[in-house]
Amino acid sequence: MEKREETNTLVLLDGWGSFPIDKTFKAMGFELNFAGLIQTILTALATNHQTHFVNKLGFRTAFIGLPKTIEDPILKEFLSKLQENNIIISSAPLEAGKEKGMDSRLQEYCTNMVKQVEKIILISGDGDFANFIKELKLNYNKDTILVSTELPEYNLHLSKKLIDACSDYIDLSKLTANTSIFTPVKNVSRLQNTIIQTSEAKAKQQKTPLITQMQNQQTSGRKTYVVVKKAVFPKLSTEVITKAINYTIAYKERRCSKRPSWISLDSLQKSLSLQGFNLSQIEIYRQLLLHKENFFVSTYRTTKNETLTTVSLIKQQQVNYAV
Repeated sequence: MEKREETNTLVLLDGWGSFPIDKTFKAMGFELNFAGLIQTILTALATNHQTHFVNKLGFRTAFIGLPKTIEDPILKEFLSKLQENNIIISSAPLEAGKEKGMDSRLQEYCTNMVKQVEKIILISGDGDFANFIKELKLNYNKDTILVSTELPEYNLHLSKKLIDACSDYIDLSKLTANTSIFTPVKNVSRLQNTIIQTSEAKAKQQKTPLITQMQNQQTSGRKTYVVVKKAVFPKLSTEVITKAINYTIAYKERRCSKRPSWISLDSLQKSLSLQGFNLSQIEIYRQLLLHKENFFVSTYRTTKNETLTTVSLIKQQQVNYAV
């Protein structure tokens, strides 16, 4: 069997573009699984290319402005879901109830990361990103895959300008039968038919066969995509992780005469191995999500243009959702 080259992708979520989508599908009776969505897209890409597409740890980020106090339970649940799906949350406080500067932050982050990836997956419906996506293609020859939907009767709108700027458009409303992407939370067979009929009018906007690959995965009796089983690994206690972090911080402080505020995930992995926990970085990342009230995971870009996943202890005065 021919060995395929491994190619990384960058996943970007426009927070206030993806939140209404998630909220609407949930109200319709469908729970959107972001990790399953990303995996299904990667598998569809691999079908069309002699390449094994991946989305490495630290290369999926949501950009969203948040109120100082999050009282909306649906928003809280959405943020928790993002973290459970290994999506880093980059946030800033709302100003007068509105986002400010988050689109620019997403674009700056993407520009800094674009040379490390082959394709970009964007979940949004905002036409303001259209010119930026064109610039990515012009300056870096990088294609952007748009994931969104348009359901005007549910106040979900999508910019045609954004569709035209992207190389692929994946209409989520056509994929509700794919159980890797959506989990029905109630009897919605009639509603599902309504969604599909509503989206038929948008079929002419479909530009490439990528979504066809994904639809084939949902309708075929033999599933062609890879089903990733959850790994079974020992649960790390808060005390064990804290001990490993403090040990590494103390070691770096002795070497540099300066106490760091965070350590890299790689350093944490080495420290845990000294305690007898030989886990991969993705397994450690999942463990950190189990204790997200105690540990903060973010990213840091080095002077060598490398991206590190970082871990720090959360103090009581720190905000949980910020990068």
